Amino acid sequence: MKNSSCNLLGMCSNVDRKGSSEEYELQVPAATEAGCLFGSGAATALGARDIFKTRSAVTLEEVQGLMDKMKAELLQDIRAELKILAVSVHNSTNAATSSLEELQQEAQELRRDLDSIQARVDRGPLSRALANCAFTICGSSEEKQGRAKSSARRVPPPPRTSDRSAEKTQSINNRPIDKRKAEEQDVSSPGVHKVGTSRASLLTPALRRFEAATGSDIGQSPSADAEVNEIDREAFVSGLEDFAELLDNIGGSMGSYLTTNIQKLRNSKARNDKTGYREWLLSELPTHKATGYREYVDDSAWMANLWIGWSLEFFVEMFAQLHKGRGTAQSVEEAYYKTLYEHHNFFQRTSFLAAMKRLPGRGQLMTILSGKGSDSDVQRDLGDFVEQGRSLVKFCLFVNEELDGQLKFARQQGSS
Repeated sequence: MKNSSCNLLGMCSNVDRKGSSEEYELQVPAATEAGCLFGSGAATALGARDIFKTRSAVTLEEVQGLMDKMKAELLQDIRAELKILAVSVHNSTNAATSSLEELQQEAQELRRDLDSIQARVDRGPLSRALANCAFTICGSSEEKQGRAKSSARRVPPPPRTSDRSAEKTQSINNRPIDKRKAEEQDVSSPGVHKVGTSRASLLTPALRRFEAATGSDIGQSPSADAEVNEIDREAFVSGLEDFAELLDNIGGSMGSYLTTNIQKLRNSKARNDKTGYREWLLSELPTHKATGYREYVDDSAWMANLWIGWSLEFFVEMFAQLHKGRGTAQSVEEAYYKTLYEHHNFFQRTSFLAAMKRLPGRGQLMTILSGKGSDSDVQRDLGDFVEQGRSLVKFCLFVNEELDGQLKFARQQGSS
């Protein structure tokens, strides 16, 4: 098209005007060079070349008419080519769209398969066994480091009481614990709400045990600042077992971070006739003679109490964030870096955070925690659990300070 127009214009530029007849003399060599044509416009251009070869002069109207005819034919050719191109692009777009939809379907099917496989792995015995193994190995390798780090969070130990008074009284806020009274208290009593009677969240069993352990009024948790001198051993350990079961129900095999140490409590050689948790732990002192009273024996109630305190602190703070309305990932992150992060080594941090990533989002997690109860039940239980949990965490760390002091005293006595 370009060459055709240029050649015709070139012909016109190489003519000599002759008077008023408006005729132009065309140089024949220029006409014979009118080539490089294409499409149907070539016929018009070639016809023009033949005219120019046989005639020595043409009128301006004849040249203009030939150019207009050729332009029309060229535009028709271009429209036809563009139409073909548009159809080709449309077909290619449809094919690409169809391929993309097929890829998306395949990706969704693959994602469902991966979720199914991950769910089976999370619930499988191998996942729990590996988690228990990792936690056990790392816990035993940080006995000294763990207790050294605990000194950075040191709090005043609880006031000492004689063995005789400890056996007679297990108190919170100087009140004797009456487990049976706490469990059987009349729900119709004014101002008293019996946990478990009208609630049905998954937190209810553990919360009821913890309230029995501290001897607090049902549904009325002790303040985190309250001084707890003793708790009921069996109620506390049973509450930990209930809580570990709850953690396994929400995914990530999180219950394993408590069950390993709960088993250490159950296997302890401490005196079983001691019903108070603190006095029972103190009776395990002879077990640690195996280390020369330099550190806690790994498979002992003392080591278990330390790690239970730290682990429970994490879960309590995580639930506190959930109770405030934050998402699962944010709750885990804020709680972890405030608590367990300082007590974990690199291997433990990697393993723990990988397990936390398998937790469901906030909506699904709250649905799981609600169990057979309502949204208000789980919100109320979360708040009560945080209050009870903080009190118990503080008590466990109090006791650890006392146990550490007993260990040092026994070592000094042995060296003197």
